[in-house]
Amino acid sequence: MYCIVLNLKNEFVECTFQAQHRIQLQQEQRRANDAELQMKHVSHQSEERISSLESKLSELSDVVGDYERLRFQVRIVILYDLIYTFKVTICCQQSDSGPIVLHNAHC
Repeated sequence: MYCIVLNLKNEFVECTFQAQHRIQLQQEQRRANDAELQMKHVSHQSEERISSLESKLSELSDVVGDYERLRFQVRIVILYDLIYTFKVTICCQQSDSGPIVLHNAHC
């Protein structure tokens, strides 16, 4: 009889240990799943942030390109104005030698 009680007690302890082990495994699996979901969420957020930054960089590059083109065009206009002014000045200084035609303008 004592052996039966001892066997039952051992089986109970073993079943309890197995149940606790199973519960711990399930909890650990839940934590691992939660960590994986959180990692995927953070990864998705990072990808969205990178995409947004790439878009903003592209937009900024376009704006800088437009600015450089406009700046270059302004420089060209300034140079043409300087050349025209210089030609007009020379034309006026040489008015004794006859009319000189500059861009549809006469001296």
